[in-house]
Amino acid sequence: MNQLSDLHAAGEEPSEAPSLGGPVSPTVFVRTISTPAGAPWDQARVAALEARVGAPLPLSDVVYQLKRLDGWAFGRPARYAACYVRSNEVGEDFETLTEIDGKSVSVRFLSQAEQARRTRQFSMIAAGAAVTFLLVVGAGLSAVALRSDLEIRLAALEQTTDTCLRRAEVQQQEREQSRALVAAHTEGHTVNDVLRDLQWVSANKVSGAHIDSIHWESGFLGVEARGDGAPIASSERSVIKVNKPVGPDVWLWGISPMNGAKTPLGSGPGL
Repeated sequence: MNQLSDLHAAGEEPSEAPSLGGPVSPTVFVRTISTPAGAPWDQARVAALEARVGAPLPLSDVVYQLKRLDGWAFGRPARYAACYVRSNEVGEDFETLTEIDGKSVSVRFLSQAEQARRTRQFSMIAAGAAVTFLLVVGAGLSAVALRSDLEIRLAALEQTTDTCLRRAEVQQQEREQSRALVAAHTEGHTVNDVLRDLQWVSANKVSGAHIDSIHWESGFLGVEARGDGAPIASSERSVIKVNKPVGPDVWLWGISPMNGAKTPLGSGPGL
C-alpha cells in the first residue's frame, strides 16, 4: 500500500486520539502485520521490513512505530501493529493513545531529526564502549604479557639461584674433603699420596666386591668390605685380613704402603 487512501479503502481507518504531549493531535494510521513462527528477533525483523515496505507514504514523509500485539510462543506466528503519522505533524517527541484491536495502546513517535540525533548519540556511546572495551582488553593482554615475561624472568632467576646453590654445595664438599685430607696428612706424605692410593684401590678392586669404607693413615690403607673374600687383588702390596669382623659379615683388610712396608694399620683419622 502506497497511499493513505489505500489504507482507508482497505478498512484500516485512521485513529484520532487526544495527544498526551500537547494540544495538537496528529492523525495516527494503524495497520496490523502477521509474521511466521520463528525466533522473536527474527519476527521483529520481518515486521520492521513489512512496516517499511507497506508504509502509506514515502518513508521521508512519515514516522512509524511497531507494537507487538501478543507474546512469543514456540511455533506460533506473531502479530504486530504498525502505527504511522505524518512527519510534518510530529515535533521532536509525540506520544498518544490509539485504539488497536479494541484496546487503547500508548504509542510514542520521534521525529526523524530526533531519531537521527539519538542514533548518532547511540553510535557515539557504542563507539566509546567499544574503545573502552578495547583499552580494557589491551590492558589485560599487556598485563598477561607482563606477567608471562615476569614469570619467565623469575624462572630463569630461580634456575640461576639453584645452579649457584648447587655449585656452592659442591665447593663446600670439596673444602670439607680437602680439610679431611689435610687432617689425614702426616709428615712425609702429601694429599697427592692419599689421592693416588684411592685411585689404586679403584683400579685393583675385585669384581663384585662390596667396599663399605676406606681408611688411610701414613700410607697404610684400611678397607672395610662385605664377605670374607679379599676385596683387593694385588701382587705389589700386601693385603691382610683382620682376625675378627668389624660388623655383621663386614671385615677389615689392611693394605701396606706402596714401598711394601708391613707396619700394622694404625687407628688414626680415616676417610
